[in-house]
Amino acid sequence: MRLMHRDFNFAFEFEENARNILVIESPLVFRRLVKELYCNNEDSGFVLSENFTPLKLSDNINCIVDYFNFSLNERKILNKLQDYLKAEVSSSDLLLEQGTIFSLIEQYALNLQQISDWQLDFDYKPDFYTLFKFMNVRFKEEGSDLLERLVDYVSAANEFCAVKLFVLVDLFFYFTEDEIEKLYAHFNYKKLNLLLIESRAPTNIRSFANAVVIDRDCCEINLGML
Repeated sequence: MRLMHRDFNFAFEFEENARNILVIESPLVFRRLVKELYCNNEDSGFVLSENFTPLKLSDNINCIVDYFNFSLNERKILNKLQDYLKAEVSSSDLLLEQGTIFSLIEQYALNLQQISDWQLDFDYKPDFYTLFKFMNVRFKEEGSDLLERLVDYVSAANEFCAVKLFVLVDLFFYFTEDEIEKLYAHFNYKKLNLLLIESRAPTNIRSFANAVVIDRDCCEINLGML
């Protein structure tokens, strides 16, 4: 898989266990490129491809900018979770239990009509998603450890939404090098693709297999070629 930008020469080839970093020292360029990845709209200059076939950015890239405001229970992931649960229920004994629940609810609605002096109507659809919504099925998010929450989030986004590339912005401002090593261990274990975008070069930038710096004058320096 490859990530490029129409205004620059860099091309990140994502290979197993290879670390990738893009340092953007110019605040204006940093803001523009991060916004393009975060919004994933049609105006983005980024091009993500696999086997020379372009991929839709909004379906395949997840860019995290705010490490205090992401959740496993965002709508896109929850919708996929419900699809997963529907498939699991359909192939288990829970399908019979669900039928019993629907019958009880329908009988309850009839009983309400009988005890009321008014004509009643009900907007009830006996299906999987109605029941999931009634139960407010969601992921259980516990603990305040930011690294654990991030690990859980990328795992769910990959498993349920098939995200192919995660872009983490200014990771070194929020996590220690030891924590980042643990994060890389998780990405390597799950075989997930990761690109770091930093506004300043970390001290260990030479440890990255693919490292590109765009300096304040917008000159592009590929450290892997030096």
